Amino acid sequence: MEEAQHGLLFRLNISFFDKRLRSIREKALGLFEQVWPLAMRQRMISSEQDAAPLYIYCLARALGSAGVEVPEALFPADEKMIQFLKEKLP
Repeated sequence: MEEAQHGLLFRLNISFFDKRLRSIREKALGLFEQVWPLAMRQRMISSEQDAAPLYIYCLARALGSAGVEVPEALFPADEKMIQFLKEKLP
């Protein structure tokens, strides 16, 4: 998941030392912890590797709430997960 996070931040040209990242990461983690057990129960994810795209969606949501625009092209292409998150995340 860390590699996926670094890749997204790199593509967004956000420094790993950006002061906003602490609160963004905390929000992303909160969102991830909210949906991860639900995704596990629905067998959408079964490993850390499967969880990385889920975390990236949560991180993108947290970045967006902080005013950072995340182009859809940077999201993992998984329509099933997109629909799941639209239903489960506020």
